[in-house]
Parts: sequence; C-alpha cells; structure tokens
Amino acid sequence: MAWYSMRAVVEYLAPDALEDIKVFAEWDPHSGAAIRATGVLQFNAGKTATFDVGYTAGAAVMELTVAGTSGILTQDDFVLDWQSGFVFDNPDIQTGFIHRSGLATRNDFAFIETPSERSQHALMIDNFADLIRNGDAAEREIWLSATEKTQVFLDAIWQEIQTQTRASPAMTPQVNMRENP
Repeated sequence: MAWYSMRAVVEYLAPDALEDIKVFAEWDPHSGAAIRATGVLQFNAGKTATFDVGYTAGAAVMELTVAGTSGILTQDDFVLDWQSGFVFDNPDIQTGFIHRSGLATRNDFAFIETPSERSQHALMIDNFADLIRNGDAAEREIWLSATEKTQVFLDAIWQEIQTQTRASPAMTPQVNMRENP
C-alpha cells in the first residue's frame, strides 16, 4: 500500500527533493511489526503529500486525492480495477475520478469517466513489455528514475519511523518471543 502511495506522489506531484518528514507508526504488540503509519512529507517548492497506510482499518481502501489551485481530484481505490481486475470483475462499475471545485454539494461534483478496453493490469504489462522491446534509453531512464525516487521516499519514511523508535523507548514495540513464538 505504501508503495502505491509514494508512486502516486512521484507521478502526480513530481517533486525533486524531500525537505522534511513526520511519520507516526503503530506497532503490533505481539509481533513487533509496523501495522499502520500516517505521515506528512514536505517537498521542494512548498509541495506536500500526506499518507495513511496500514492494516487496521477493517476495510481495504486505496484512495487518491490530488488538490490543486483549480480543484480537487479524487479516485477511490485507484489501485483496484473494478471492471476487470483480479479482486473485482464487475463491468457495470464505471471507472473514473471525481472533480470538485469551489463551494459545491455532492450533486455538483463532476464524475469524469475513464473507460478502457483493456484491464489496467494488462495495460501495465503491455507498457512494460513495450518499454523493453521498443523503448529508447531516455524513456527507460524516466521509468528507472521514477522507481528509484519512489524507493527513496519509502526509505525516508522507514528511516523516520526507525529514528522515532530509537529516540523514544516508549515507542519501541514490546515483544516477548517466549509468549508469542
């Protein structure tokens, strides 16, 4: 889940450098695993991104919201393919996003449909295969750079969680391996 969030930051926000970060983590008391994290990332040029990832919500939600000067775009479960995915297969569900601007009620929100003849998974594989077969060096470098930047942001988030845990013994997960094999 965190990977998708950071890849969306790289793709839509296109930041150059991370300037500041604040992350709060929740730990599983039995395993010591990080099970939830919420944070704010501040990038160059005053751009910010927030995220909330975890396994404790009771529902699978992967929403994307992009806010800008002319409005807000929201896509519910942007990682899932409602119409022809591996989790859902319902061709009656419209694919698209909501555009909001100004002071408006839900009735005034615009739903922008983004239909596709192929599933997003097939398109992703096609795109990757095309990049291998036909992509030039510059095109490959764009993809490699985006992937590397995604990983740099994820690493920064994990480092911030680790730094906070080391700085505050109260935040350190208490795991007794004898009681919880």
